[in-house]
Amino acid sequence: MKKLLIIISVLASFSITGCENKPKEPVRVESGNQVEIKESSFSKIDETKGLVYDANYNADFKAESYEISDKKFEANSIIVPFINIDTDYAIKANEEMKDAFDKMVNHFNEGVEDKTSYVDCCDYEVYETSDVLSVKFFYGLGATDVVHPKYFTYNINLKEAMPLLYEEVCEICGISNDEIQTNVENAIKDYLNEDMKSFDQDEIDKYIGFSIDSYNEAVKTYTLNYCISKEGKLQIVVNIKIPAGTGEFDTLFTIE
Repeated sequence: MKKLLIIISVLASFSITGCENKPKEPVRVESGNQVEIKESSFSKIDETKGLVYDANYNADFKAESYEISDKKFEANSIIVPFINIDTDYAIKANEEMKDAFDKMVNHFNEGVEDKTSYVDCCDYEVYETSDVLSVKFFYGLGATDVVHPKYFTYNINLKEAMPLLYEEVCEICGISNDEIQTNVENAIKDYLNEDMKSFDQDEIDKYIGFSIDSYNEAVKTYTLNYCISKEGKLQIVVNIKIPAGTGEFDTLFTIE
């Protein structure tokens, strides 16, 4: 009896330059009740470059550099990554990081004028294997307050050219569903017990609870930032609550 094979190939017509392009998306092969995802050969936006590289955006900087209290800030330190994969997910990621780049340029130019504003902690890291790509980009905008970096994370299954779910990234990093909640809660407790050690324990426990709730809500609403570090470890960003300063800020945790 011959088996009926239905091959569904999803093609999208889009490119970041506005020119027509047709990236190859995952191919699903169905036979009876079985569904198998075949290896995809997704298109790069620039076939001459790697999967991630420094984006080359035009920017109207008012100066190459300036100083605040003997600390030098340079325009060429403002960089963002470009994910060289022609899928909707990667294109959206690049748009988000381009917006961040524009914000940093504007903030840098403000600093040239007011000698108070500055861009700090601007960098990115990439974890790449034959199957997985994970990108973490972060930057901070400073002035008179403590700088708390803003994080952007992107995770792609290169076999399927699709985003990786949090549970999938945990599994790649060797952390089971049974372990992850306890490990995250312990990391938050350790951080706040140290950061708030001058406070009463009851007060510390209250803000530990607030911060764990923040993590749980991010998981529930699919807004959690997570990635794989260069060393292959799980990293997550948790909005930590404290009774000081701005009252809350994003903090990067390495979970083992």
